Amino acid sequence: MSVYLINIHVGHVHDENCNHHHHYDSNLERKIKSLGSWAHILPTSFVIETDINSEEIAKALNEVKDSNDLFFVTKINDDFNGAIHPKALEWIKSRI
Repeated sequence: MSVYLINIHVGHVHDENCNHHHHYDSNLERKIKSLGSWAHILPTSFVIETDINSEEIAKALNEVKDSNDLFFVTKINDDFNGAIHPKALEWIKSRI
């Protein structure tokens, strides 16, 4: 199994009154959560542990993303650090 960082930008929607809405619990987020063990480490960033590679992750996300959604997937190696919740750092470290 490998660990990947997935950054997402979920497209914005305006209704008929030009009110701005964000998608929460979007198709992308639901798909990411279905790909393996996951941690939601920042508002638009997930870390997942999965047995598929980045190309397969991207293919799965492309199948459900809306036309305005963006994402980036990269494999995490053992050289990482950050100012996130300590339990999240421990979770990642335990899976590398």
